[in-house]
Amino acid sequence: MGIPNNSLHLVMQSKGGSGKSVCSFLLSQYFVDRLRVDGVQLVDTDPNNKTLSSFKGLKVKEIDILTGVGMEKLIDPAKFDIFINDFLDSDKPMVVDTGSGDYLAIVSYFNTNNVINHLIEANKEVYIHCPINFGQSSRDTLHCFVFLATSFPQVKMVAWENEFFGLPSAEKVNLQNLPNYVGAVKLSKRQADTFERDFASVLINRLTFEEVRMGLHPQFKFMNIARIARIKNETFEQIDNIFN
Repeated sequence: MGIPNNSLHLVMQSKGGSGKSVCSFLLSQYFVDRLRVDGVQLVDTDPNNKTLSSFKGLKVKEIDILTGVGMEKLIDPAKFDIFINDFLDSDKPMVVDTGSGDYLAIVSYFNTNNVINHLIEANKEVYIHCPINFGQSSRDTLHCFVFLATSFPQVKMVAWENEFFGLPSAEKVNLQNLPNYVGAVKLSKRQADTFERDFASVLINRLTFEEVRMGLHPQFKFMNIARIARIKNETFEQIDNIFN
């Protein structure tokens, strides 16, 4: 695969309920299950919903990077430096599942401390994976993508197009016009009583794809396993196209 080992993958979206943790799960599984990266670093900084770290089979590190009281939340530099230093000291890729609750604090900290430039100067590659919903939250999620792309022109931007809440409209912003846009992963709307039900069960039961494949949960029989394998393979092939 063409993806460099020394790459940081930040999953970011200001809009809550956008499917960000699903994107983080699939991206983490890509490194673990598809690329078989030994020692990939997985981090969960979401202050409100520790979804990624609840998948025990993924060995995710929880880091609470916020400090402050009331509405004002700031990055705690000492805690933030923990995972940045871990990343700099390693030649392995890192996936960070951020939360909408720490979004503004992270953006502010990155800008104030020139974090992205420092990482690039250290010969690291930085990707931001940003989920985009269609339907009621389409405008908010698209705005967030464009904001991140223009605020951090040095990073490589990946769109995760989530069709669960609706399909893209004709007025959809052409993200390909952004110079640092590198591709998209489409999370297609699927049949609700089969594919979507089975994938929801994977998430609810906090199962990895390997655990599903091995039939470690009684709910997953032959056809359930086959449907999850199809979702996995179709998603991974799209990520392959971005990194190759």
